[in-house]
Amino acid sequence: MIKITVDQSVEDALQRAFPRPQGAAYRALAKYINTVESMINEAVLRGLTPEEKKLGTYSISTQDLANKGGQIGSQKTRVHKWLRENNMEIVQTVVTGSKFTWRYSQVKLSKLVTLTDDLQVLAGGLAGATTDAVPGEWPS
Repeated sequence: MIKITVDQSVEDALQRAFPRPQGAAYRALAKYINTVESMINEAVLRGLTPEEKKLGTYSISTQDLANKGGQIGSQKTRVHKWLRENNMEIVQTVVTGSKFTWRYSQVKLSKLVTLTDDLQVLAGGLAGATTDAVPGEWPS
């Protein structure tokens, strides 16, 4: 399970832009982060190509991210759009996808994000596991 942590400056900037109601910026950013996490986890479950592994990118629908990422303020501004316009992007598009080619956009996480991968920790712990089974034989 991939978890991301966003730099505090992003929440502070969002809070300055949308001070009312109290806590709206925190809730909107939390919803957006949860959406990004779930989309990245889905991309990992689908399987990463060798190119994606090498470049550190993930295949996600940026249109779905913008639509499911939430809105904030009286004008119902999309959080994704606001972050992009204010140079506070959580994900940066490397290759733009298209519904005509049936390809998702290739995105990478920005420098404002810290990624923790619980599955890598578990996989690393299981990699050192040993068994007394003889190679080439079925266990009984």
